[in-house]
Amino acid sequence: MANTQGIGAYTAMLNDPSVYQTKTQKLAAEFLESDKGKEITERLNKQEETKKAEAEAKQARRSTYQSPFQTGYTDNRQVNKDSADLENSAKNLIRNADDKRVTGKSLKDSLKQFMKDYNETIDALKNSDDKEALKSGSQMVNTTSQYEEQLEKLGLKVNSDNKLEVEDEKKLEAAAAEEIKAIFGSGTDSFASKVKGSASDINDATSSYNQTYTRNGTNVFGTT
Repeated sequence: MANTQGIGAYTAMLNDPSVYQTKTQKLAAEFLESDKGKEITERLNKQEETKKAEAEAKQARRSTYQSPFQTGYTDNRQVNKDSADLENSAKNLIRNADDKRVTGKSLKDSLKQFMKDYNETIDALKNSDDKEALKSGSQMVNTTSQYEEQLEKLGLKVNSDNKLEVEDEKKLEAAAAEEIKAIFGSGTDSFASKVKGSASDINDATSSYNQTYTRNGTNVFGTT
């Protein structure tokens, strides 16, 4: 016959999981109702609210970031290649602008190549989802807008899509080499130098997407 009195009853309770669970839950409930329990609960709730608020703020910063580019399907490989081409053509333009022996058609041809690579980089950024590349692209666009008046004096125009265009071919042809060199040379206020810096930043941001391309516009296999 089972012993249901005294120590026997206590042992039977301990061996019964349902009884033990009920006792544990009761103790936990009593603790939560105590002042100490309420204090801990309040502190934990505040920590959760803080984490939630930080997560929401982080998401809000991402969603409110404004880029001048309309991103669609992603192709960061193309961004990497085009920004490398732009950096390369900017270097070439700066070198030619600094060289007193380079004037006339040769200088203007290097300028037009720079514009072509600039526009292709702008187009490529429309299909990028890389935040750092888009930020650097935005900085490049902002820089260009600051030089808009100077560019217009050379017959160049910044279009509404942020791309560069030769608006007045005759004005560009008539522009003195010194005028072009002043904007596109290696000076501290050089437009080409600032664009080269942005192109380098864009290229660095997207380098992990496209390891095959180098900054001379070719890939490691020797073909374009």
